[in-house]
Amino acid sequence: MNPLRRIAKNTFVLLISQFVGLGLGFFFTLYTARYLGAEGYGALAFAISFAGLFAVFADLGLNQLTTREVARDRSLASKYLGNLLVIKTLLIALTFVLIALAINVLNYPAEVVTVVYLVGLSVAIGSFNDTFNSLFQAFEKMEYQSIGAILNSILMLAGALVCITQHFGVIAFGAVYLIVSIIVLVYSIAVTGKRFVVPKIEADQVFWKSNIKEALPFGVSGVFVTIYFTIDSVLLSFIVGNSAVGWYNAAYKLIFVLMAVPSVFLISMFPVMSRHYDQATVLKQEFSLAFKYLFITACFILIYGYLFANQIIAIIYGNEFLPSILALQILIFVVPLMFLTYLFGVFLQSTNKQRVVTAITGINCVFNVVLNIVLIPRFGFIGASVVTVLTEGLGFILLLTFIFKNVVKIPLVNYLLKPALVTGITIFITYFVALQSWLLAGIVALSLYCGGLLLVGAISQEDVKLIKQLVKSQ
Repeated sequence: MNPLRRIAKNTFVLLISQFVGLGLGFFFTLYTARYLGAEGYGALAFAISFAGLFAVFADLGLNQLTTREVARDRSLASKYLGNLLVIKTLLIALTFVLIALAINVLNYPAEVVTVVYLVGLSVAIGSFNDTFNSLFQAFEKMEYQSIGAILNSILMLAGALVCITQHFGVIAFGAVYLIVSIIVLVYSIAVTGKRFVVPKIEADQVFWKSNIKEALPFGVSGVFVTIYFTIDSVLLSFIVGNSAVGWYNAAYKLIFVLMAVPSVFLISMFPVMSRHYDQATVLKQEFSLAFKYLFITACFILIYGYLFANQIIAIIYGNEFLPSILALQILIFVVPLMFLTYLFGVFLQSTNKQRVVTAITGINCVFNVVLNIVLIPRFGFIGASVVTVLTEGLGFILLLTFIFKNVVKIPLVNYLLKPALVTGITIFITYFVALQSWLLAGIVALSLYCGGLLLVGAISQEDVKLIKQLVKSQ
């Protein structure tokens, strides 16, 4: 199977799992948010964000390094897995101790502390599962990761329904996260042992030293990214209250759901790019195609997310979450930026330039924290929404500048400016149609956007042919 079809195949199976997960996740979020209310849902969201702040310490970039190196030489799979299981055990123990110490220092209510403990254990166990997923990715067997994701979604929804029907509180929802993470880990261990390598514990200190050093930039980048993706919810809880966290996360959760689109595509591309890291022409082609299609897709999402934010929030969350509408209309502008910065990060990491990603995410992290501290006390969750967009905008500019100056150049007029222009025109025209009929607006937006892209040449006949070929290959 050629690389392009392999990418398409792996993207396809991951998309299937994501669509199933999105459907089940939709109902999980709908039932959970409505049942717990803004305060209870905010407490759960806070626990997830707080535990997530420490999650990167359970990995330190070792999963990404494993995918890259095993993709280049699959005979290393057993070596990496055996050593990582030992390293991860130590890191996970340290991570949970840090979570426990930090939440007790902050003097939160006992109920919130208990939820943080449960979610924290779930995050720690999830780090083990991510190690097995990194092997699935390295072998380009994404179907096993997809099955695990679907299993996770089914169990989460089932757990939420049990909690609701039995009238359990927010602590029970935290327990659902923990129980599901354990079950999914058992599945990953079983698949790895049967299909790839039997896990054998190994403690090669020379291996540890060299690989931890090489993985550290991945890990430090993860620390920075985790901070600026979660510090807003933590600060909102501390400064404003858990209701604000609930309103903010109602919109923010939808943005992260949308990130499934570039995630599945770039998970498939990472091992391929890693193998082609010394083939400049092939890499340029892969990067260019990914840039174009990701940005066009992201702009389409931006149009619908902005125009129909009212309907989206009302249908999913209900009237108690109406303050989330403005947050979603602001946060939706981060989607095109996140789609491309995700691509930039994967591209640089696959070509051994992870230290550049670390430096830029560090700048982003400081920028994000400072602005959140300034704006959240004055503007609450709306300020946090604006900060998120500005942070991603800064990262986008810095990463794109470095790539263009030092790695590869692509025609930005066709790939960036033309789709952005069509997007702006589509939103402007369709906004007035939406005031009369949101159903008609949906049809008009689709027609204007697709027609506009063809008219300005952002989508060529070659693109159409390529898409048809990939669809047929499935």
